[in-house]
Amino acid sequence: MAEIIGIAIAIAQITPTIVDYIHRVKDGPTESRQLLLVVRSTSGVITSLRDLAKETSSSDSWFASLDPLADLLIQYERQLQQVAHILQKADTSKREALKWPFERKAVAETLTNMEHYKTAFLLLLQRVQTELSDSIRCSIQDIGSDVRQSREAIKRLQDSQQDKDYQAMLQWVSPLNFRLVHNDNLQRRHGDTGDWILRESSFEVWVAGHLDTLYCEGIPGAGKTIIASVVVDHLRHRLESNGDDRAHHHSSSGLIDFSLTYVFCTFKDRANQTAENLFGSIVKQLTESYPERFSPMVEQLFHAREKTHGRPLLADFVSMLRSMLRCFRLNYIVVDALDECADEVTDSLLNDFKNLQQICSLKLLFTLRPGTITGLQDLNRTGFLEIRARDEDIGKYISSRIAFEERSFTSFKREPDHVALAIDTITASSQGMFLLARLHLDSIAKATPVAAFKASLQRLPRQLNTTYDEALRRIEDQDEERAALAKKVLAWILYASRSLTMVEVQHALAAESTVPPQGVDEEWINNPNDIIYSCAGLVTLDQKTNVIRMVHYSAQEYFSANRQTHFPHGHKDIATVCLKYLASNLFSNGRRKNKQEVKLQCAENPFLDYAAHFWGFHTRMSGPNADMTSDVLAFMRLHQNLTCATQVGIQEFMFASWAEHPTDGPVLAPVIVAAYFGLTDVAAALLDHGADVNIVARPPDGVSVLDIACQKGHRDVVKLLLDRGAITQRQHLRKVGALHRAASLNHPAVAEVLLERNQAL
Repeated sequence: MAEIIGIAIAIAQITPTIVDYIHRVKDGPTESRQLLLVVRSTSGVITSLRDLAKETSSSDSWFASLDPLADLLIQYERQLQQVAHILQKADTSKREALKWPFERKAVAETLTNMEHYKTAFLLLLQRVQTELSDSIRCSIQDIGSDVRQSREAIKRLQDSQQDKDYQAMLQWVSPLNFRLVHNDNLQRRHGDTGDWILRESSFEVWVAGHLDTLYCEGIPGAGKTIIASVVVDHLRHRLESNGDDRAHHHSSSGLIDFSLTYVFCTFKDRANQTAENLFGSIVKQLTESYPERFSPMVEQLFHAREKTHGRPLLADFVSMLRSMLRCFRLNYIVVDALDECADEVTDSLLNDFKNLQQICSLKLLFTLRPGTITGLQDLNRTGFLEIRARDEDIGKYISSRIAFEERSFTSFKREPDHVALAIDTITASSQGMFLLARLHLDSIAKATPVAAFKASLQRLPRQLNTTYDEALRRIEDQDEERAALAKKVLAWILYASRSLTMVEVQHALAAESTVPPQGVDEEWINNPNDIIYSCAGLVTLDQKTNVIRMVHYSAQEYFSANRQTHFPHGHKDIATVCLKYLASNLFSNGRRKNKQEVKLQCAENPFLDYAAHFWGFHTRMSGPNADMTSDVLAFMRLHQNLTCATQVGIQEFMFASWAEHPTDGPVLAPVIVAAYFGLTDVAAALLDHGADVNIVARPPDGVSVLDIACQKGHRDVVKLLLDRGAITQRQHLRKVGALHRAASLNHPAVAEVLLERNQAL
C-alpha cells in the first residue's frame, strides 16, 4: 500500500497547480470548466481511496480489491503531468490571465481519458466500500468496536482535503521530487529498451541481497539514467507484485521486508542537490510510503527546528535514516549519476552510506561514468556492471523516432530499405551510446533529397566530441538569423552562473534585441521550439523544471572547456544585457515594501532575478573594460533602479527589518555594491568622485565597505580601499575584524594584503 499512498500524495500536489492554471484562463471554452470539474472530483475520489488504503492490512477481506489501484494511479498521474505541462507552457508571461492552450480535439480526448479514470476509481471505491460494509455486518462478536471503526472509516472517506501542514513539512524535509524525474524517464524510454540489465547475473545477485553495492559504469550517453529508472520500476513491481506484497508483510522479527528509494543526480541542479537535500529526499520518500510509522519522527524534528527557523542538518537526516532503515529486512537505494554531484556531496554520500551499511541491510546501486569516483570499493561487498547501449536497443530507439516524428525523416521514412540503412549505419556509428544515436538522427532529420540523406549517413562521426563539432557546423549552415539565435542560446547556457528556465532565456534574448522604456517587448519573445530546434540537438528542455540545458553532461563539459573559443565575449555580452534590462523604466519605482512585493515583481518580470543577482559577476568576469565601467556607473546613477536590483540580488547585507530602510537614496551605496561584486575600476571611479571609503552598509552593525570586500574575497578591491585610507580598526557589533573575516572565509590572498599593510587588529 506504500506505493498507492505515495502516488496519491504526488497527485494531490499536482492537482492544485492545474486548478490554479484553469482559474486563470481568460474566456475559456466549456471544456475548461469540464476539465476543472473532472480534476476536482477525481481528486476527491483518490483521496478517499488513499485514506482507506492507509488503514488496510493484508488480513482485511477487501485487501485484494485494491490491487489494481497502483497502476491506475500511475497512469492517471502521467495524464495529469501532461495537462500540467501544457498549461505551464502557456504560462510564459506569468500574467494573471491565460489563454486556453488546448485544441478542441486534443482536450476532448483528454476529457474522455480522465472521465474513464474517474469512473474506474469510483467503481473501485464502490467495490471496496461494499466489501467493507459486508465485513462490518458479518463481524458481530465485537459490535461496539465495529461501529466505532465504521464511523472512523466514513469520516476518513468524507475527508477529501489534503493536509496542507503535512505537505509543507515534507517540502521542508527536501524540495527534491525524484518521482517526477523517474516518471519522465519512463515516458522517454522506447519500448523495452534497457531490460537487458534485469537478466545480468551481477544484478540478480544484488537483488537477491548477496551483494551490498553494485556500481554500474557507462560511457557518456550510454543510457545510464534510463537504466536506473528501469531498475526502479522493476523493483517497484517486484516489491508490490500480486500475491507477494513483500514490501508490507511483516516477518516474525517485526521487520518490514523491503524499502525502495531513489535519487537522480544532475550537474545542472548542484545548488539544490546538497547532501542534506539528497538524504532528506530519501527520508521524505520513506515517510510518504509509511506515514503512520515515520511521520511522528519527522514531525518531532520539524517542530524542534521550527522554533529556531532552522533547516534540518545532514546529521539529523542520517540519524533518522539509521532508525528508519532498521525497520526493514532489506533496503534498496538507487542513485543515478553519482559523478554529477559536487565532490564534497559525493564524499559525504559515500561516507554516510558506508556507515549505514554497517548497521542495517542497505543495498546500493550507483550509475556513473568510468573512472570518475574513487572509494566505491570501500563500501560493503561491491560488484561491477558495465552499462552499454545494446545494438538492438539503439535500433528500437531509431526505428521509433523515424516512425513517430511526422515532420522529420520525410525523404526516406516510407522506404523500408532506406530506413534499414539508417538504422544499421547509425547503430554502427553510435558505439554503444544513445546520445550519439540521438545526435546522428538529428543530423539527418531534415536531409533532402535522398542523395543528401545518404551523404549525411556517410559523414557520421564516431567520436562524441567530433559529433558536437559537427552539430556546431550544422548551426553555422543555418540561415543567419537562426544561427545567431543558436549561438546566443548556447552562450547563455555555458556562461550562466546558475540554471536558466526557458522563460528566463526567452526574456534574456528579447532584452538583448530590444528593451523599450517599459520593459521587454512581448513581440521579441522567441518560440521555445524555435530556440531548441536552432541548436541542432545540442540543448534540451527539462519538462519537469522547465530548465534549458545542454543535451548531456559531456556536452556541457566539452563546450565549457571550449567556450572561450566559440563565444569569447560571453561574460561581457551577458553583463551588457543585464544592465540594459535593469535600467528599464519597469524598475524605476525603487524599493518594495516587503519581500512578498519583491517576489511578485520577479514573477511578473522573469529575467529580473537572474539579472539582479549576477550582473556584477559577469561584469567582473569580463575583465577590465572602460566601456563596461562607464555602463555600470551610468546604471548606478539610476538610484531607484539600483535599489530594485539590490533588493532582489543582494540580501545578506540588508537590514534585519525592511521598515528600517532609509526613505531616500539607494538601499546600499554604489561603492558598497561595487565592493560586493568585486568591481575594482568602478569602485575607484566612485571614490574619485567623492564616495566615502569608510561608509557602512548597516549602521547599527558597523559593517563597512572594507568588511564586505574582505568577506567576498575581492583582493584588488581590498587593496584599493586600503590605498584610499580605509580603516580596519572598525569592528561591527559581533567584534569581527577585517583580517578575521578574510581568514575565516578562506580568502588567503585578502588576508595577505591586510597583513602586509600591518593594518589588521
